[in-house]
Amino acid sequence: RGRGRVDEAPLTGEPVARSVGPGDIVLAGSLLVEGGLEVTALRVGEYTLARQAVRASVEASLSKPRLARVADRIVGAFAYAVMGVSALTFAVWLLLGSTPAQAAIRAITVLVAACPCALGIAVPAALAAGVSRSFRLGGLVRNPNALEGLARADTAVFDKTGTLTRGEPRVVSVSAAEGADRELVLAVAAAAEERSTHPVAAAIRRAAREEGVMLPEVLTVEELPGRGLYAELSVGVAVIGNDKLMREMGVEGSVEEPAGSQTTVYVALNGRLVGAIGVSDPVRPEAPETVETLRRLGLDVYVLTGDGWRGASILARELGLPEDKVFHGMDPIEKKDKVEEMRSSGRRVVFTGDGINDAAALAAADVGVAVKGALDAAKEAGDIVLARDDLRILPRLVLLGRKTSRTVRLNLLWALLYNALLIPAAAGLFAPVGLEISPSAAAGAMSLSSVSVTLNSLALLRWRPRV
Repeated sequence: RGRGRVDEAPLTGEPVARSVGPGDIVLAGSLLVEGGLEVTALRVGEYTLARQAVRASVEASLSKPRLARVADRIVGAFAYAVMGVSALTFAVWLLLGSTPAQAAIRAITVLVAACPCALGIAVPAALAAGVSRSFRLGGLVRNPNALEGLARADTAVFDKTGTLTRGEPRVVSVSAAEGADRELVLAVAAAAEERSTHPVAAAIRRAAREEGVMLPEVLTVEELPGRGLYAELSVGVAVIGNDKLMREMGVEGSVEEPAGSQTTVYVALNGRLVGAIGVSDPVRPEAPETVETLRRLGLDVYVLTGDGWRGASILARELGLPEDKVFHGMDPIEKKDKVEEMRSSGRRVVFTGDGINDAAALAAADVGVAVKGALDAAKEAGDIVLARDDLRILPRLVLLGRKTSRTVRLNLLWALLYNALLIPAAAGLFAPVGLEISPSAAAGAMSLSSVSVTLNSLALLRWRPRV
């Protein structure tokens, strides 16, 4: 029973509160911002949308690959191979007439020279340096393997509300009818909305305050749930709301539609339309640049949002993206399914989000990135958390991931080449031409290899992204 408006932004990503009444679904986890409701619980516990999103994020995270496990398998196989070569060296030199002591020295030299220290630290040393560098760039890496994922990524997917946008509706344009002006439209609307808790009302009051508009005296206000309000002001009778309310009240006149708005609030005074206010959730100033940089780096960019078609279309234009790259009206599970669909088609996906509605998609992606100020569920599901409120950190981290990946490959290549050259010499293969290596010299060479790998990794700490 009852009527009101609920803020579902953490669950659906929709920044504007939704009107609900008898017969409407109210999502568990939404916030009542206006009116009064008595609801019947149809789903509880494991069956709520919020809990399904959490469960989906846990299930998705369990399937992630682990780069460290691959490196461990390589080192393990190499260790067994070296022990086999050492035993073979001992046997061959015995057959060639060497004493057991001489054969044992050669076998021990093989073990010392081929100690897989360099191979063992090739991956973790580079990852540790990469993680440290990412922190200085503004990214808190919770999963070091995420750097490898960034290096291989070819698709960047963003949530909209709170990620590409501020998550706070703001007035973006005001249209005044003939015979009225912008100040009158804002003054009438802000005065009538003075006591409203609706986010759009707050945006209108903020705009009037920032422009220093003087507000008329409010005599009475009657809220009309889901449509707007009726108010008696010192300057006349005002009606504030949607186009449906204007028709119901018999308001006369017309006004140009506000440009770039996702939500339009019409303002009438004494039975005539005086203007319209366009309210939108503004795109972060750095968002278009971030999208363009990612595309320049070779990544396809998509947006998944719970907003309607109009808001998604406006966002696409502001970001410079084709409209078919922005998917609208998506709930948390649909976001996860879309990410999994992309991955099943062979794409390597980086997903960036901030709310409960993004947790499952963050976990399902190859790399999940939670923005600064994200809800705990998003941070827990993400592999990386942005430490600063700046999306431009993301392309820098992509470049860092690529640099770290190159460093890992160079470390492994150096360690393998080193062993490929030193093991034959340690085994005595070049003894006929007078080239032999003592155990102490082999130990020194082995240490030099580890030091080289470490220094190559530490060079990441001085690396700077060129974006």
